[in-house]
Amino acid sequence: MALSESQIIEKLSKRKFSCQRCSKCCRIDPGMVMLTEKDADNAAALLNISREEFIRKYCREIYRDSKVYVGLKEKKNYDCIFWEKEGCSIYNARPLQCRAFPFWPFLVEDDAEWVLEKKRCPGLDSEEDSLSLSDKLAFYQEEKCARYLEWK
Repeated sequence: MALSESQIIEKLSKRKFSCQRCSKCCRIDPGMVMLTEKDADNAAALLNISREEFIRKYCREIYRDSKVYVGLKEKKNYDCIFWEKEGCSIYNARPLQCRAFPFWPFLVEDDAEWVLEKKRCPGLDSEEDSLSLSDKLAFYQEEKCARYLEWK
């Protein structure tokens, strides 16, 4: 059952987050970061290459909901292709999925999923809340409405 806007806002007001810069969301465990057209274009521009070269060099196919999307590759140890010792090498052009974490719809809407994610992310439900309610809502809505780039 879909939640109403007021229910989403209530959940977001209780979902505290302050990034601890631990990089657990970027490495160690397998995952998938799907890209929008804007994500691919921004990262390619930052790297000073074409979108096509960016996709060829740094992306892989991700199968989801009987479609094939463009997603970031992972290293053999499951670190993101752009994770380095000092963190994300494309931080200023990081994908929506990365910017919006942890305000992804399934994490916001489902209390049990939030609790599970807390085991991995020390920034969830931290005492300090680094984002305003309007910022959280904007990330939630942007992620909910995202149209990911399909693999061609």
